Formats: sequence, structure tokens, C-alpha cells
Amino acid sequence: MSQSAATQALRQNITRENHFLPVCYQESFTNAEGELCVQFLDKDSPIPLHPRVVGKINDFYTRTIDGVDDDKIERFFGEFVEGEYSSVAKRIKAHKNEFVLRREDIPILLKFVATQIVRTLAHRLCVDEQAGIEVPQGVFIHNMHRKMKLITHSWSCNCPDIILWTTLPYLGSQYITGDNPVVCFSTNDGPNVQTFLPPVHKIIDLNESLKSSFNGFIVPLSPYICLQVVNSHRGRVTIKPPQPKDPREVREFNQLIYNQSVQFVAAREAEFLRFHTKK
Repeated sequence: MSQSAATQALRQNITRENHFLPVCYQESFTNAEGELCVQFLDKDSPIPLHPRVVGKINDFYTRTIDGVDDDKIERFFGEFVEGEYSSVAKRIKAHKNEFVLRREDIPILLKFVATQIVRTLAHRLCVDEQAGIEVPQGVFIHNMHRKMKLITHSWSCNCPDIILWTTLPYLGSQYITGDNPVVCFSTNDGPNVQTFLPPVHKIIDLNESLKSSFNGFIVPLSPYICLQVVNSHRGRVTIKPPQPKDPREVREFNQLIYNQSVQFVAAREAEFLRFHTKK
């Protein structure tokens, strides 16, 4: 095979569609038709879309190595993050507030959160904003890798507490999601008082956040289940059934997701996106 033919073969193996919001994650928010209601922030009304066409950017993680496109980062996310998370996501969607967290789910969920904090378009925009320029692809990828490594190392040394919240039995309350679904919280006043950090555009100081025993992250996993990770520094995991969350707090959390999203928010049902004001 000639060098040009070999290069062409390598290029054909590239997955152009890089999902910064994993399809398996989005599927937990889909309706009976397999679609989710997507509200683009610059549009007036939500539209039903299949997860395959939402939250993707061509070549978002693609690198060029020795003149050849390389897609190992997208394959890494697909095999080692989403491949494991998808089975948990299916149980979350099927069982709703009766979802039972298994001990083997813990590292899968933590790996999902750690990667989702830094693999979004919102984070890329933050990196550009801090640098004052559109940074080269290699700089963004290095930044993403460094922060994922920082988070996973911290949690491997001190396993955080895992808390699950549910919107049920309140039928008129559901979680929404968005293109930047992980909310960071920080407090110096104890575990029961949360102060959410400012939304995008602001890069989270992970070193500062991870060292405090009352800081952490919250991410909706379905319309009915939300995951809270607390840097407890106690080296143990507390597994409890999902606890009901007051609908007012759910609405406040949905507003936070909306505020820090940069392209779109999404929900199982359009009625939970009615608060949208065209940006």
C-alpha cells in the first residue's frame, strides 16, 4: 500500500462526529419516541430531536499527529467512559426513583462526572476566554487531560460521598439537562448550605474545589434522578436510595443548568422548558 493510500485509510477511520454530550447520557431524557425536546438558546421554541444529532461538533477532539488525523480521544470516551456508563444509564431510565445504586456503579459514575466537567463546548470557550485567544487544539486537549487526571486522582485518594435525589413522587417536577450539565457547588458553612459557583464563563479552580470537604458537583442523570458528588474526604461511600427533592429546589437547579449552558437545554417534555427566554 502506498503512503498516500495508507494515509487515506487512516483518515477514513476518523469519527467526525464527536459528541461532547454523550448519546447514552441524552437517551435517559428521551420520550417514548426516542426523542428529547431541545431548546436552542437563540430560538423561540423547543424541537424534538434524536440524541445522535444533539451535542456534537465535528472533529472536537481530533488531533493531527505527524500530518495524520488521530481520533483516539473520541474512541477513549466511547470505550472507557460511555461504554460502561450506558448500562447504568439504562437502569436509571427504567427504574426511575426505584433505581438502586450498586457499589460497582460508583467508579463508573465518578468517571462520567470527571470527564463531563471538562469535555464540553462550554469548557472550551472558558479556556479560550482565559487565554484571550482561540487556543490551538493541542492546548485544549492537554488542558482537558490534565483536569480529568486531577479529579480522578483526588477521588481515588479520597472517595467522595454519592447522593442521589429524585423528583418523584412530584409528577409536575422534572430535571432538565443542557450542553454543560455538571454544576459545581462550594460552601464553607457545612454540608447543608450550598453556594453554587458562577456559571460560564468562568473556569472552576479544581485545586481549590477538590481540597474542600464540602465542595462537589451535581449533575442530572434523568428527568427523575440527580447525582450529587461531595468531596467528603472521609474515604467512604454512602449508598442510599434516591431522596425526594422539593420541586422548588428542582426548579432552581434547572435554572442553574440553563444559565451555564451555551447552546441548548433539553428535557423529556417541552413544558419544563417554558421558562426559556430567547438569548
